[in-house]
Amino acid sequence: MNAAKGTIDGEAQNYQINSNDQLLAGDDYRDVIVAYKNGAPVTLSDVSKISDGVENVRLAGWMNQTPAVILNIQRQPGANTIAVVKSIEDLLPQLQATFRCP
Repeated sequence: MNAAKGTIDGEAQNYQINSNDQLLAGDDYRDVIVAYKNGAPVTLSDVSKISDGVENVRLAGWMNQTPAVILNIQRQPGANTIAVVKSIEDLLPQLQATFRCP
């Protein structure tokens, strides 16, 4: 999957880390060069704490100041958008019951 693999958080900026999936664990990222300073490479481990994890602690959702679940639905390439919307509408009562929505 070609998606962000993590972030580099700074005081003023935040960068997403992207890769081609050849790096499989946090330790594999330690020697990735992120910059050069005075002609010497600066690696990710020089400037960050690297850890494995699946939770994004910097993402949350609220609705009217109440914590909420963000449900992102994307149609597959070639799928009929109208049919996808209809399927979602048909499943909405079941989704609402699962998430205990008002």
